[in-house]
Amino acid sequence: MFAALAGHILQDDFLATFKPQEVANTVWAFARTGIKNEAMMTAVAERLMEDDFLSKFNAQEVANTAWAYAKLGIKNPPLMTAFANRILQDDSLSTFKNEEVNSISWAFNKLGVQNKALMAAIANRS
Repeated sequence: MFAALAGHILQDDFLATFKPQEVANTVWAFARTGIKNEAMMTAVAERLMEDDFLSKFNAQEVANTAWAYAKLGIKNPPLMTAFANRILQDDSLSTFKNEEVNSISWAFNKLGVQNKALMAAIANRS
């Protein structure tokens, strides 16, 4: 079922029609079930980093998406930098719930990706 879903997502630029919540829910579902579809996750990462798409994600969508990549062990430093930049823009971090901050911190740690600005902002969060 998941293979068919990934195949459909990769067809005919279908991924370009996804809204942020649809992207976050999809990668979360793959990660939750432990299904690592490299082609789909690569396509999603590319989509996340184009056309300022990631700026449309809310805190939960960012956290769930970053968590999914870490859960599947997919280390993509440019994507993690994009997540950090999204979180740090416009004081977005202040909208993150504790659980979402924990998910972000865990994702960066799990993947061994360092982002000093993000970690300092998290440490200074009141």
